[in-house]
Amino acid sequence: MSIGQLDVETLCAWVDALARAETVYAPQARGDRFVYDRLRRAEDLRLDHDVTLLPPKKYFLPPRERLAQFDGTGAARSVLDETPFVLFGVHPYDVAAIAQADAYYLKENPDAHYAARRRGAVIVACDVQAASSSVFAACMGTAVAREGFDLLLTRVDGAYVADARTPAGEALLARAGRLSKADAVALGRREQVWQDALKFLRRHELKCRPADLPGLLTRSYEHAAWEKRSERCHSCASCVLVCPSCFCFDVQDDTGWDLCSGERCRRWDACLLRDFALVADTTSARTAWSAIVTASTARASTCTTASASWPASAADAASPPAPRALPIPSSSTTPCWRTDHAGLRLRRGEGPLPFAAGRPAAQDPCHRPRDAL
Repeated sequence: MSIGQLDVETLCAWVDALARAETVYAPQARGDRFVYDRLRRAEDLRLDHDVTLLPPKKYFLPPRERLAQFDGTGAARSVLDETPFVLFGVHPYDVAAIAQADAYYLKENPDAHYAARRRGAVIVACDVQAASSSVFAACMGTAVAREGFDLLLTRVDGAYVADARTPAGEALLARAGRLSKADAVALGRREQVWQDALKFLRRHELKCRPADLPGLLTRSYEHAAWEKRSERCHSCASCVLVCPSCFCFDVQDDTGWDLCSGERCRRWDACLLRDFALVADTTSARTAWSAIVTASTARASTCTTASASWPASAADAASPPAPRALPIPSSSTTPCWRTDHAGLRLRRGEGPLPFAAGRPAAQDPCHRPRDAL
């Protein structure tokens, strides 16, 4: 595939042409924040954004998506959105999140609706130029993207190295016109940008390997840290709704006023919310799971303690103790805070806390839009 170099003026002309001819979604400033939205002109493009309010997953998994329509005859038809679009300026960690969604929605049991949107997308990634105050991408191995995109832009000395990795990226880049050659100096500077990303995109250091996290969370299921963190929780689930790698959803049938026609819709959902795990008789599927984990942890602790103190004598060694059965507590006696109170550590008898007033400190998009490219 091809690799070249674009100066800012060429980039702006190319983006303007794409915005007129294609559906392009890109990061733009909205007050003191950044959002992905339909791009109409190059001067609105902000490749210096730190983080957007919602991740670009919303273009593959919309907050509300119509899956099918039905009528009184019993006929139903699927609704697929195959509109092609360009997703421009995607940071490496969002590229990694899209790859995770691909693994979930396209492999073992492919989702036709997700696949239709994914086929129509051309992803133009961009290396991070301004890091957010809470970034930890380097700790997770997502500070630099090596795959998962069609075209990668990296700012180097006032210009951009453009690296097309797929035929779709090649065709898109060809519309920029004649490119300057990306010489050894430019490629060396790009490599330095990547090394800097691995070094500096870790404002919060992770003190373990990412591969250790699943086991660590399992062993810490009842850790006191959750209780402490929950004291600030509002039960809004915004943390998972804005997460680029969360993909839980709910499916509902909405019937029309004629009680015959209607549509089936998929909406974003959050596995932390109480209703997520409720079944028809208002029983929560997580109550039993919490009890099993509690019992398993207790059993493991008991076995460890017993093995450390046994055998105490030769007589003990000749007659090993019988296994001790630990009954799984019922839902009525187990303090299953995750299930009973929206999964958010509310104490029994308390409702959700009121929302806090105020807002986080403002970002400062201090550049003029065209200068910020």
